[in-house]
Amino acid sequence: MPSPNSWLLVDVMDPRRPTVVAVGARAKSRVALRTFIRESDRDVVLAAVTRAVRSTDPVRVASGSRQVSVDPIKDDESGVVYGVWVQVAHRSAEPTGRPSAWAFHWDLNAGIARRSAIVSESQSWAQLGVDLVRPIPDGLAKLDLGDATASVLARLVSGGTGTVLQEIGIERRPSGLHRKIQFTAHFYGDPAHDTEHSGRFIRGVSVDLGPSNNPEHSDRDAANMGELVAQSLCDPNEYRAIADPDSLRLLYWYGDSPSDIAWQTDHLADGKPVLHPGDRKNARASAQALLTAPLGATQALSLRLLTNADEYASVPVTARAIDLADDSRAILWILRPQTA
Repeated sequence: MPSPNSWLLVDVMDPRRPTVVAVGARAKSRVALRTFIRESDRDVVLAAVTRAVRSTDPVRVASGSRQVSVDPIKDDESGVVYGVWVQVAHRSAEPTGRPSAWAFHWDLNAGIARRSAIVSESQSWAQLGVDLVRPIPDGLAKLDLGDATASVLARLVSGGTGTVLQEIGIERRPSGLHRKIQFTAHFYGDPAHDTEHSGRFIRGVSVDLGPSNNPEHSDRDAANMGELVAQSLCDPNEYRAIADPDSLRLLYWYGDSPSDIAWQTDHLADGKPVLHPGDRKNARASAQALLTAPLGATQALSLRLLTNADEYASVPVTARAIDLADDSRAILWILRPQTA
């Protein structure tokens, strides 16, 4: 049982099975909420959580000498509650603080990572200088997952409805601070279908566990990613990106990214796509062929990519497949832009 007055972060994305994913700033591996609550409070707490999820508003309920507090953590666009903070405390207890938490939504087809308003007693994203919307590879570039990098990318490529992912990473903030965060993510959609024309996305909730005890950790690449991508860059004008084989969206830059390619604008709804629409068919056919080819096979392509000058330039690309996990294969693009 948690200590008295502890705030519990509860994942409610499966409302039938609310699960505790953190106790204050201590991570938990998805434990059923009902096992965290003493029997005399259980029905009141579960009912309060259900009410908060449905109404999307905070709930306060008196239960004898105790106060049940439930605060929702919801997606800004849909209003759907992804998580809640829950506290059961004596009515006379002094208020206790809790970490910052937030909901996030990743559209894997569009390549967009979006986080919602921070649920915090003292912080806002504007104060922290954190963008609410960014391309997925930009978000991953600021989140060091250590040895879990390959497994997370594997789930981004192959995770379908029912997949649940929980990891801890180090996030680099614009201020230069390094924060340890835990995220719990639920996948929706079927990667086996034509993802170019069907939705595939992630809903999740994150919590700030505090400053990283090892800030240097966030400046290193995971060793297993180095093994996957193979040798270090040997050409200063050569760049390596991992792409989803179905949507062709970039997921991750291994090392530096080319400064002249406008890949960071790919999440803008009114902007041009980074990959020229006329090259999508050829690039997708190449990717699908490499998925079934012997590992190590390559294909040479010339793809028109959007530059920062808002025009398309042909970029020589070598494509090959890499195994992120036993059941997940992605495409490695080696780009050689003429200007970088």
